[in-house]
Amino acid sequence: MAIASGNTRLTALAVTDRGVTFDSTLKADVTFVFDSAETALAVLTGKEDPIAAFLDGRFRSDGYLPLAFVLLGLFRPGAEITPPP
Repeated sequence: MAIASGNTRLTALAVTDRGVTFDSTLKADVTFVFDSAETALAVLTGKEDPIAAFLDGRFRSDGYLPLAFVLLGLFRPGAEITPPP
């Protein structure tokens, strides 16, 4: 997963059975592009509903969309996560 603000890629991360690796050079299966760092922080810390921010046009996702929706679920309190096929 990569995280970007506007045209600037901020970081990328990989989640494996060994943990999370942050490396901005990783190839991403999905990229979230936020309208601002504030929106990114609010969504990624669970202070803002990612679906509402998405529908408001404050961020978009590019890449493998089934994975994007699973990843969005990680940031929703109480949501159950099911991996994509």
